[in-house]
Amino acid sequence: MSESRAVLSQIRGLAESLEKRFAASRRVLSFAEYLELCATDPARYARDASRYVRDVFDHFGTTRVKHPWGEFTRWKLFDLPWEEAQGGSPRGALVGQEHVQEEIYRSLSNFVREGRPNRLVLLHGPNGSAKSTIVGCIMRAVEHYSTLDDGALYRFN
Repeated sequence: MSESRAVLSQIRGLAESLEKRFAASRRVLSFAEYLELCATDPARYARDASRYVRDVFDHFGTTRVKHPWGEFTRWKLFDLPWEEAQGGSPRGALVGQEHVQEEIYRSLSNFVREGRPNRLVLLHGPNGSAKSTIVGCIMRAVEHYSTLDDGALYRFN
């Protein structure tokens, strides 16, 4: 009997902690609460997909990288800074390709400036030229950003 009480006590403690964390994260809002949020920062809560992805790039920031052929901007999201590394860069991080990063960011900025993504971004190149790694890093960055307050996504149910 005492074991079952201990287990029930642990379950209650876990349920209370999850309930507190859920309430603090404000992931479920009434429509009125959502409208209040929109009124405080309309650009953040009413942004389209191209602005959202560009905000992901901006959130993680940049650094300058020097190569023998020039100096380039590197977006830190490609280093996967939210993941733990085992003796170096995290698995799946992008090495190099700063010129491609700049072109992707420039394309996203153009979509934002024009107000609509009316074109596609096509990555092409030979096998092993990091096309899948680039897309994978962006996807992982968007997933991580969506868990943060700045990147919270809302939908209606």
